[in-house]
Amino acid sequence: MMWRTDMKWAGVMVLLTALVIGALVLSYREQAEGDLRVQARDASEQRISSLKTLLSIMQDIESGQRGFVITGLDEYLEPYDAALLRLAGAIGSLRQGYAGQPHLRLEMAAIYRLADQKKERAASVIAVRRTQGFEAAREMMLDRVGKRIMDALRSEIAFMTSIEHTHVLKSEQDYAATLIQSRRAFLFLSAVTFVSMGILLWLAAREMRASQQANARLSYLADHDPLTGLANRRFLHGTLEQALSAGPLPGQRHGLFILDLDGFKAVNDQLGHEAGDRLLVEVADRLKAVTRASDVLARLGGDEFALFMPDLSFQSEDQEITARLRCAIALIDPPHHAARISASIGLAVFPDEVRSSSELLRLADERMYQDKRGAKNPLGQTGPQRAVS
Repeated sequence: MMWRTDMKWAGVMVLLTALVIGALVLSYREQAEGDLRVQARDASEQRISSLKTLLSIMQDIESGQRGFVITGLDEYLEPYDAALLRLAGAIGSLRQGYAGQPHLRLEMAAIYRLADQKKERAASVIAVRRTQGFEAAREMMLDRVGKRIMDALRSEIAFMTSIEHTHVLKSEQDYAATLIQSRRAFLFLSAVTFVSMGILLWLAAREMRASQQANARLSYLADHDPLTGLANRRFLHGTLEQALSAGPLPGQRHGLFILDLDGFKAVNDQLGHEAGDRLLVEVADRLKAVTRASDVLARLGGDEFALFMPDLSFQSEDQEITARLRCAIALIDPPHHAARISASIGLAVFPDEVRSSSELLRLADERMYQDKRGAKNPLGQTGPQRAVS
């Protein structure tokens, strides 16, 4: 049984280890998913920023072109010139940002083409303004080619920006779903682990309880007579050693009565061992009924009993107790009208007569045999107060 209990405790430790490992795996997964989400969000935000930068550059090109056409002054080309310097870097940033997005290749190609067309259109309008004057440049602007290019560019950039926002939102939703799945998985793993642990602990506790009960039963059987439930000789000897080793208090007396049944052998021979066993059980019950809770009643073996009574008050009480014991045995009605039984009783008193437990047992036993050889006194006088013939 012990090794089975050890295996259950080992199972509990395995389950706890599995729970910890599962928690670590789920935590690592959440961390990895979180890192990927942050990286994806940062990349999307960077691409959105690059798209906005490109749109701002193209608007500066358009504004510079318009100002120069209206005024003819080169100072109005400053935003245009600055935008041209920034344009190559913005395009390069977008190409780098979308290098890992092959599914958006066509959309980005359209943006690059429109940006290049807008730049070329603005350069053409500016060149016409320089060489042919305001009216020629105005006619080019009124054909609305540049406006249509710019409107298409704005639309493409807005579309790509919406795609990026959708991508960020989906990334957040996927991460939230991952967290929910991880939490559910952890809760399920925890529930399975704790239920399994509970079952294992319950089984282990039940086995431990059964083992304790078995040990208690063995301990009880080691100190008690299995037939009558009374203490046995071993328990009585231990009790006597413990009670007498410390020595009595002033005026304190301990008495030991040894009882041997007379007539029991005839009942056993005539009616069988089962009837004899029932008679012994009844004797034990009768004797328990006339003893105190502090007394120790024991079956020494066969039809011999012992009663250790601590704190006997006075010598006259010895005779009263002996009489009660005889009467308790005499009240027993033998089965099937067999001969009635009686008891031979011997009493020894500590420390009046002896100084040790072995002497107490020996003297009480001697007096019991003296009583068995002599005539029974109806008053139950035995021991130091009774003259033995």
